Order: sequence, then C-alpha cells, then structure tokens
Amino acid sequence: KKKDSEATAIPLTEIGKFSSKRIIRAVAAVKLSVVKEDKSVLKDLVDLLEIRKAVETVHNTSRVRAHPSRIIMKIEGMEMNVTFKKLKKMVHVQTLEKMKKNLEQPPPENTLEQVALSTITARIEEIENKLTQKRVEEAAKRKAEQKLINARAKKPRKD
Repeated sequence: KKKDSEATAIPLTEIGKFSSKRIIRAVAAVKLSVVKEDKSVLKDLVDLLEIRKAVETVHNTSRVRAHPSRIIMKIEGMEMNVTFKKLKKMVHVQTLEKMKKNLEQPPPENTLEQVALSTITARIEEIENKLTQKRVEEAAKRKAEQKLINARAKKPRKD
C-alpha cells in the first residue's frame, strides 16, 4: 500500500479506485509538489474527486426513493447527462474513458486524449522522481547530521 503523500507516484488508473478521502489527500499532495504552471495533473485529480463524490452520494442515497435519476456532470469540459445506473458503474477511470469515447466518434490511433494521458503520466513520473530524489537527499543530510552528533558525543572533552 502506498502512502497518500506518495500519491503523485500512482497512475491515474489506480487513483480511480481510491475513495474520495484518499483522492482529497492525493490532491493535497499534488498541490504541494506540482509546479505552479502545471495544473493538468491536479485538474484530473479534482475532476476524479468530483466523480467519486457523485458516485458515493449515489451509493448513499440509492435506498432513498427521491434520488435524482439523472445527474449532469462535467467531465473534461463536456456536459454529460448520466443515468443513475451508469453513474454507479463510473467508479473506474477506464469506464469513464470508455464512456467518453462512446460519446465521441471512434477515435483514430494516438488520439489527443492518449497524448494528454501520456503527458500527465510522464509528468507524474517526473514529479515522483523529484520527490524521491528530495527524500534521498534529506535522508543523507539527516544521516550526516546524526554522524556529526555521534562523533561529538564520543570525543572526550578537553577542558
């Protein structure tokens, strides 16, 4: 199991299986680590969170009679009028992508969507590497500081 602080290292398809609580934490982690100009990763997570919240609301209210049978959701700028049944299936990102493709014409190879996804994936990997590098550097720094403290403690003081 990966920690939520390492959420940037998790592929989007995996994040699709998270609960909204974990997505919120992932969003927070991404907010902290993503460079200001790169909002696409964050946007995807936020969109995913909206979807998850909607799905969870549907699950929670499914026994209640007065539930909205259709829910309008914005996915990547597209307004989708989603049926109640369909929304329950929208837990995974793959399902969402399939739905989106069905809404559009059958896409040719290497669509913009795939390019965007690979860009995001590459960006996430880049962030992951930076974070890992930072962690390694911080660990080395702490180790060096501890060595120094230990060395000082061992040396008998000359007054």
